[in-house]
Amino acid sequence: MARTRLHWPPASISWLAGIQKRIWPNLGTRELLNAWVPSAGPDGRGMAPTRIGHIQRELSSKPSPQQTDAIHREVPERDMNGLFLHFQKAAQRLLNLGYCLQHPGYRRIRRLGGNRDLFRLLNKPWFFNLQVQTVLDVGANEGQSIVVFRELLPQARIFAFEPNPEMVQALETRFAGAPDIRIVPVGCGSAAGQMSLHVSKLVAASSFLPATPKHLQEFPGTEECAAISVRVDRLDSISQRRGFEGGIAIKLDVQGTELEVLKGAEGILDRVRAVVCEINFASLFENQGHLDEVVHFLRLHGFQLADMGQPQRSGSSGQALFADFAFVQAQAGYV
Repeated sequence: MARTRLHWPPASISWLAGIQKRIWPNLGTRELLNAWVPSAGPDGRGMAPTRIGHIQRELSSKPSPQQTDAIHREVPERDMNGLFLHFQKAAQRLLNLGYCLQHPGYRRIRRLGGNRDLFRLLNKPWFFNLQVQTVLDVGANEGQSIVVFRELLPQARIFAFEPNPEMVQALETRFAGAPDIRIVPVGCGSAAGQMSLHVSKLVAASSFLPATPKHLQEFPGTEECAAISVRVDRLDSISQRRGFEGGIAIKLDVQGTELEVLKGAEGILDRVRAVVCEINFASLFENQGHLDEVVHFLRLHGFQLADMGQPQRSGSSGQALFADFAFVQAQAGYV
């Protein structure tokens, strides 16, 4: 976001300087304001401090009621909202730093381009207690989840399923020679055969289902750029040939076809200890599976919800669009 100039009234300058003195004692007030002032709004009005001298002379520990009233009178609501948003982001960065210090593995997966949200979701005792030996990463894309599973489950074997030939090549290059990883160049579904893959300009948004106008509205730049025919198979059929060993965890990132993939895994669900999948709340793909359908199917097979990640929200309306869910085989006594 571009930084422009904002004219701060004296009351708000005094208040901001007090915040700076208590929270960022080693950061100059000028640097603080230049760093956290939001950019110009839709009306094009510029923003930035012009009363630095007043700031240095009028440091205060907290705003008085008169200062607070003056701030609300003199500072446009848009400017204050933008400032608070930046403070909120700063607080989130501090929380992320704390998490990095507490969990060194998080630093490693960040450096390697791993899926940070997936790490936070699974980096908990309930997941480690499952003693997973085989991971089925369905919709492996560029290997973002592989990085996470290698960090959390260093002894597990990972089967990465990816139907897009371009991504398959990227995976084979990235993990060449890795003895714990097998790249399987097929899609997964409820029946074996050929299916049309709708390739998005943003490859991670590719799906066997066409995107809806809602998807294109919420995620510009994800328009379909090609449709290719790819091979699809059932997970339980692949298991008979590949020999998945021990307790299994299935991760799904398949853009609306979660239910079809799970139907194709019915023959091995008694050995599956966890299912982790991204599920849409909003209608982002035509004929997509819905949350209640996926939950009902998994409940029929003995699974219950163990955890969920933070939802991805609409930038315009705040509506929850999708989230990661983790289900655990309850009948086996893992929860």
